[in-house]
Amino acid sequence: MKKGGGVALYIKDTLQSAEYDELNSKKCEGLWCKIYVNKGENFVVGVCYRSQEADDNEVDHLFECFKLASDENHRLLIMGDFNYPDINWKLLRSDNAGQKFLKFVMDCYLEQHVHQPTRVNNILDLVFTSEIQIKDDIEVLAPVDNSDHNVLVWSMQCSNHPIKAKTQLCYNQADYNAMREFVRERISLINLMTESASSMWNTFNGVMQEAIEKFIPRKSTTHTADKPLWLTRKVLRQIRKKT
Repeated sequence: MKKGGGVALYIKDTLQSAEYDELNSKKCEGLWCKIYVNKGENFVVGVCYRSQEADDNEVDHLFECFKLASDENHRLLIMGDFNYPDINWKLLRSDNAGQKFLKFVMDCYLEQHVHQPTRVNNILDLVFTSEIQIKDDIEVLAPVDNSDHNVLVWSMQCSNHPIKAKTQLCYNQADYNAMREFVRERISLINLMTESASSMWNTFNGVMQEAIEKFIPRKSTTHTADKPLWLTRKVLRQIRKKT
């Protein structure tokens, strides 16, 4: 699949896929599709480009694609050249130009995996996931031909393998009011000013895991293996929908 402006997405012909028409209709440089890995299981893939000359309308459409894709609660992979050189992805900080994008990515509960420069000393090419496991670190290789951007190579776990006798969280039976009060009280006791961004996230994730155990009922079922980080994101989405 190709879109005007040079954005292209190549999919191996042995994989079953379908274009994501709702997102592809947006007025921004991006291509989106769904890839089916198992019966009844798929994940969303998007490749995007934000030029330095993109106007506010184009950026708003790009952000809308991110939001629609992340709200679907599917496994999600987004990659591309976003041209935000001033974002520090380790500390999760930015100047005014990248602050809006950084906040939006965090609001969508996306994880960014590229932490080495991809063009000279800048990290311009990014890889975001939600509920997809990237295996090992992303490799940053030399540019191809006359390109001035490095090549990124990675592998990932695209499907979940069933595990017998697991328990499933019953989100529709959760006490979200009590959960919000519990999280608010626990966070108020922590001095976040002395912690790094990574440490703050680990602390918050720990509080969320405790809240999940206390306020969301479980039932036994054959289920797929979820990491604690993924559970935190799922619960945050549910809380956002309830408010």
